[in-house]
Amino acid sequence: MNLKHTALTLLAFVSAAFCLYQKTDADTPTVAESPELDCRVSDPCRIAYTDAEKMIIAVRDGDVELLQRMVDTGMDVNARAELQRTALFYAACQGKTACVKVLLAAPGVDVNVADADGLTPLIVASMLGHTECVRMLLAAPGIDVNKKYIWGTPLAGAIENGHSECAAMLRAAGAR
Repeated sequence: MNLKHTALTLLAFVSAAFCLYQKTDADTPTVAESPELDCRVSDPCRIAYTDAEKMIIAVRDGDVELLQRMVDTGMDVNARAELQRTALFYAACQGKTACVKVLLAAPGVDVNVADADGLTPLIVASMLGHTECVRMLLAAPGIDVNKKYIWGTPLAGAIENGHSECAAMLRAAGAR
């Protein structure tokens, strides 16, 4: 592996790992966003949150019931937050299988949506070794197992990070 390839792999991993950093303080205040939704937020002074931010907060907290209510009320599951990331991206990145299940069942979900770095939910789940998330994403209609990003493919990410089970599932699904 040459130096350029090593540097690009490191950049991809850092980008994917960034999504793992979330504040999870148990004493975070509760703010009523609407009569139907009660979101725990990290900034109690903020008045309005986008659909994407609300869904990402629910994913961060593993609040599957709240996430399901958001989907049921018609929130856009493909809405993007910072770095163009969706709630499905964060759920796959954090290995939150129950949240991935809710989001994959949502009408109109785009399983191949890429963030600002070209990373998709399948790519980050593969890179980070979230086997069950990879399995669920591979079963999603329309999944692109060979979607390329600047540093490779989901299969390359799984192999380079030593996630052999994810790599085997990707190969079985036709990944190259």
